[in-house]
Parts: sequence; C-alpha cells; structure tokens
Amino acid sequence: MSSLNTIVGQERVLRLFDRQMTNGRLAHAYLLYGQPGVGKDALALLVARRYLCRSSSSGWGCGECPSCLQMEKLEHPGFRFIQAAPGKPDSMKEEAYYPIIREKALERVANPYQTVDFYPRLRTLPLIGINQVREMKREVMLRSGAEGRVFLVSGAHLLNQEAANSFLKLLEEPPPRTLFLLTTTAPGKIPQTITSRCQIVHCLSLSEDDIRAGLEERVELSPERSLLLARMAGGSLGRALDLAGEAFEQWRRQAQAFLEASLSGDTEALLDVIESLEQEAGKKWVHDVLMILLSIMRDLRQIGQGLGKRVINIDQVEWLNGILSEYPALEAEKGLEHVSRAIDYIAKNAYLPLVLFDLSERLISCNS
Repeated sequence: MSSLNTIVGQERVLRLFDRQMTNGRLAHAYLLYGQPGVGKDALALLVARRYLCRSSSSGWGCGECPSCLQMEKLEHPGFRFIQAAPGKPDSMKEEAYYPIIREKALERVANPYQTVDFYPRLRTLPLIGINQVREMKREVMLRSGAEGRVFLVSGAHLLNQEAANSFLKLLEEPPPRTLFLLTTTAPGKIPQTITSRCQIVHCLSLSEDDIRAGLEERVELSPERSLLLARMAGGSLGRALDLAGEAFEQWRRQAQAFLEASLSGDTEALLDVIESLEQEAGKKWVHDVLMILLSIMRDLRQIGQGLGKRVINIDQVEWLNGILSEYPALEAEKGLEHVSRAIDYIAKNAYLPLVLFDLSERLISCNS
C-alpha cells in the first residue's frame, strides 16, 4: 500500500510494534486510540501488512507481493477491514447498498488519514452492527489461521451493544495466528470487558511540523497555506487534509458570516446563512463550518488576552481585530463553550437548523 509508506509522526508507536513483532511478542489484540486524523488506522494497516506479508521478514512489508497487493484491494483472504456504516434504507436494494459499503472501505484503506462520508446516499448514523461481527466469526470458523489473519475494527466505539457482546467472545477465546487491531477516538465508550483484553496504545496528536510535512507529501500548498492549515488542524493531519480542499474558504466565509449575523442580531442575514448551510452537504459540512468557527473564537480570545502571536487564522487578523473593536464586550471564552456544545450536538445527529439557531442566540448572549 503506497499510502502506508509515509506514516506521519507516531515514532514511539512504530518502535513499539517493531520491537514486539521482531521479538515475537505481539499480543493478540491492540486498541489504538487518539483524536481523529492522527494515523491510528494508518498504523494499524501498516502492522497488518507486515504481519501478513509473504516476502519480507523485516521492515513493514514489501508492498509488492501478492499478499500486500491483495490487502490494498481488500481481497486478502486473511484480512478483514470493518468500519461503521449506516444501515441499509428500506427502499434500497442490497445490490446497491453493499457496493457503497465496499467503496467507502476502499477509500478508507487508500487514505487512512481522511474521514469517509456516506452522505447523501446513506444518511443514518453509522454503527458497527451484529451482522459484521457474525461475519468475522464465520471467517474464523471457515478458515484456519495457519497463514495468519488480521481483523481491523476501525471506530470500535461504534460497536452497538449486541455487536460488542458478540465481539467480546472472540477476544475471550482468540483463534491461533489471529491479530485483532481496534482503533477509536473514544476509548471510554468501549466496554471495559473489551479494552481489558487489548494492549492499549495511545497515538498522540501531531506537531505542527509533522502536519506540515504530511501536507507537503500529499498536496501542493504554499508555505503560508500549510502553516495556516497546520495551526488550524489541532494536531490532526486528517483535519488538515480536509481543510486543504477547495471548500475551506467557503467554510470560513460561512463561519464568519454566521458570527457577524449572530452578534449583530441581523435575523435576515442569519436565515440566509442557515439556509445556505442546509443546502450544502449536510452534517459533515456544518461540522466543518463550526470547527472553523471554533478556531475563530479561540483567536478572538487570544487577541483579547494579548496573545496575538498564537492566532490560528493568521491571514484574518484584521477581520478579527475588527470584530473585537465592534463588540468590545464579547466574551470569547463563553463563545468557545457554546460552539463546542453545538459541535457535540451535531455529532449526536441533532436537527441542524435548531442547533444553529440555538447557537446564534447563545453567541448574542456573549456580547451582553
């Protein structure tokens, strides 16, 4: 997998796995946790490749043998990649549904730092269900582990209760020559009975330098642009790659317009912004706009505290100063809390317009 040849940062985790694999002391199950976009899935895929590679006894797998190439296409008989997916709509036929699931799995394996969005074809909340775990068990029963086998469960905190209980039984009696790799952004949401049977590995947030290096390997950006995105990414290369797309400036303009309309009490302008957000690509789009709004509120707080050198939106300092000049009573710290809460509501599938109207009212209260 060519995408796995450039793991960004995470040297400590790489050394850990290299040492354990070299010494033949690999555990049967690992849980890699950390914020989104720091390389948990990329690391797990790299470990799986080395574990299954037929041509290389050292390094991280050759990337060229039949085993490695089959992994890249999700065709390796000993490798299964499981990620959360929305359920099949009643109106959709199976022959239309399952190709979408496979397509998104291939996207994730090819670009493990970036998020996968099923919208608009599938709209319900993604989960890992009992049928996916049953398929894992079927694989275990039908095929011996003589040549090695890896199950990678991406987003393990999204196992529903029934699936988690069933998966626990696999971990309690692990098959021979079978490696379980779980990744998550929320280890606290995974049953303790599962985490206690895994070796826990913390994948730290990435430095600005790591993110800039990762961006330079993947996209063409000016030094000024890569610095901006690295600061805005909050330690996540995945976030920086999302921001590197063409939509970034539109997201930021909408975040700025939402804040201006809220603080000024301009209801008509606010309605225009919310209508525009509703017409875009749904929850993911609104989440990205609110994440940028969060960075703006942080910048307003920093400038208000005399810490202008720490500003994230380094190309918007004049606009930020203008906001503080027009609204000198603005309590940016409270604004940060309100925006963070709105982002949480969006993640829980709350009704978008209601979240945005509520956020606007709370931002107004920050300027009283």
